[in-house]
Amino acid sequence: MTCNTAYILTNQAEPYQGLLDKYGKTARFFGTVDALNRALVKDDQCCGLLLDVHMVMRAPAEERNRLFALSRQLPFIRTRTNGSAVEMLDGPVSMEAIGSDRPGRQLDRAKVRLDAQYADFRDPFMTDPQEAVVLDISLGGCFAHLPHGLPKHDYLHLKILEMAVRRPIHCAVRWRRDHAAPGTLTGLGLKFIDISQEQLDEIQQHLLK
Repeated sequence: MTCNTAYILTNQAEPYQGLLDKYGKTARFFGTVDALNRALVKDDQCCGLLLDVHMVMRAPAEERNRLFALSRQLPFIRTRTNGSAVEMLDGPVSMEAIGSDRPGRQLDRAKVRLDAQYADFRDPFMTDPQEAVVLDISLGGCFAHLPHGLPKHDYLHLKILEMAVRRPIHCAVRWRRDHAAPGTLTGLGLKFIDISQEQLDEIQQHLLK
């Protein structure tokens, strides 16, 4: 997939305009790390990031860690503003990577029925797990039916009990299905944020075949 849209974390959009014009890029601007994270969860059209380092470092550690996980496969440039200019700490050549071909969201999905548990994002050790059933899965995420209702928060930990590696997976909620049509179930479309390579290998080798 090729696109030219960069997501920019800054509270000073104007200094970036000349830079974007110079390299033929378009942009969406975000004033907080939390807002940028939400966009990265919901939208697959981002082809690179420009991150104001001061804003990143001032963000809560939890949001900062989510940003690093969500942007793991995206080209990014650390920046800071100096008056009306933007200083690119990783060098201007990095702009060439934004808008180049990159892998899109994993499209291969498999219908499954895997017993699972989930817990609030503030409970990483899953001391109070709730029942879930994973009904389809890909390398990027899954659909989970939650028999006892849907949580309101946007992040959770998911443990798939029928996988060999049962380490909780930190997930973001991409979408909710609160009301199911005939033949479907309510549940959550989840994006994997923090998943081990061993778990990805197991999904690829045993669940997607």
